[in-house]
Amino acid sequence: MPLLASVRRYNVALFRKTNSIVGHSEVIDAIVRYFAEFHIALIVASVAYFLGGGFGPFGERAAALDFYSLILTVCASFLVVETIRHFHPRPRPFVELGTKQLFPVIKSSTFPSAHTIFIFSLGTAIFFYATPAAYFLGTFIYLSGLAVGWARVASGVHYPLDIAGGAVFGVLVGMVVGYFCRFLL
Repeated sequence: MPLLASVRRYNVALFRKTNSIVGHSEVIDAIVRYFAEFHIALIVASVAYFLGGGFGPFGERAAALDFYSLILTVCASFLVVETIRHFHPRPRPFVELGTKQLFPVIKSSTFPSAHTIFIFSLGTAIFFYATPAAYFLGTFIYLSGLAVGWARVASGVHYPLDIAGGAVFGVLVGMVVGYFCRFLL
């Protein structure tokens, strides 16, 4: 398994490089912490505004279906995270490597990142609206997901592959739920 060993070494090296930016500047630490912990609230608020602000599809049934599809997407993403973590437990970097940790977090399994799977599944679900506003919001959510993922690596609570895995699984969950809600309900 030399390929897996190489991937693991690269994952740890990239983690260490990204994590090395924290602890030197209060401003950088505050920015990283905002994206790692709090930016997700702005994403949720943006989705709520999108649904309630007249940007979504019109009609009561369509609005209810859209709301339920987003709820189903969120539930499915957390179900996927917990299932993977149950069968593939992996310690967080600050536990395994003893590196800097910007804020306290539960010492649970690290793969995949629940934050990124949530964000990317939500972004994918938004793309199913197929309107210019949905494409703008979906792109904002995807870019936010990258920023949140990077910040969670920099803050010492995830490896880069945790973020990549969360993004991939998030897109897959969003697509499966989106197709299910649009074509089967």
